[in-house]
Amino acid sequence: MNTLVTILLVCAALIVVIAGLHLFVTGLLVRNQAVRPPLGLYLPGIPVGSHAWNAGHQAVWVLLFMGGVLGTAQGIAVIAMAFMHSPGSTSTSLIFLVMGALTVGVLGWNARAGATQVALATIEEDQSPADEA
Repeated sequence: MNTLVTILLVCAALIVVIAGLHLFVTGLLVRNQAVRPPLGLYLPGIPVGSHAWNAGHQAVWVLLFMGGVLGTAQGIAVIAMAFMHSPGSTSTSLIFLVMGALTVGVLGWNARAGATQVALATIEEDQSPADEA
């Protein structure tokens, strides 16, 4: 593996690690009910920091945590493999890199979609008793 490929793999892996750490920290903060707007997910149509926003995050904290753990681990594995100069290390690193990026992306997307659905249901539920009264 030449130097350029090593540098590109490490840079791409660092992006996956950073994205994974973002999901990981957000999941931990949500689990401990300490998430604040800079780290939370953007939920369209939901006021940041509201009861519905928090309920949506509480519903998907496992996806956030799991995506963070898997993405970070795969990114670190790519960085480690980038410095191994054995036959097949480039292809293995690329597979881990693609899987790490897919893991972070898909689980982050699913978490956002699930949190939005729960938040909208919470808003609807909160407004229902007001309409009946």
